[in-house]
Amino acid sequence: MIKAQAFIFDIGGTLIDTRMRFHATMNKVLKEWGIEPLSWKELSERLPNQGIDNLVLEKRGKKEKVKRFWKEFASQYHTYKEGEDPLIAGAREALERIHEAEIPIAVSTYMLLSPRAVEESLAKYGIAKFFSHIITAFQGKDKDYLYKKDIIPQALERLKQKPRDTVLVSDTLEDMEIGRGLGLETVAVLTGLADREILAKAIPDAIIDSVAHLFEVVDITAGE
Repeated sequence: MIKAQAFIFDIGGTLIDTRMRFHATMNKVLKEWGIEPLSWKELSERLPNQGIDNLVLEKRGKKEKVKRFWKEFASQYHTYKEGEDPLIAGAREALERIHEAEIPIAVSTYMLLSPRAVEESLAKYGIAKFFSHIITAFQGKDKDYLYKKDIIPQALERLKQKPRDTVLVSDTLEDMEIGRGLGLETVAVLTGLADREILAKAIPDAIIDSVAHLFEVVDITAGE
């Protein structure tokens, strides 16, 4: 059983179901770049295994344009209006239980929005109050954005906890690999694009169907 004194949560695919938004936005940007849209099956297979960068590079031929592609994707992703993404079942209850145990929770997200903007978005779901720290990729207008390899360490630093006492919960292979590299306890959830086989490559400490099953593998009683 994993012992937790602090948590770092990803948002999209972990707490909020953003799969429809991600797919629609990705295909919109790919089309604008003259690249054939991907079916849901193609996207879910390609993104966790190969990423999208290679697809862009194959067509454009210059690595510096990858960053521009993702900035455009992020801009359109945050203005997607075709339906409110639902909270993943059990997410609010899990966060509330951790909060009641007085265990700090940080958000580590690749969103190109300010922490304040993300907080306002999470408030609409009634879960902003559970987070003590929100770290995003946004560094200011016209400034380079941060990658997850920089965001997650910032979250850990803000929590002021030892890596082995901190649990990272996410749906991505990248996050699991970063978490393992930092010495965090890692819990992968199957509510994003990556399946169990893909997430297992990072050798996380646990893989669960969703955050609703978090306390089957994580013990928070030490913090109560």
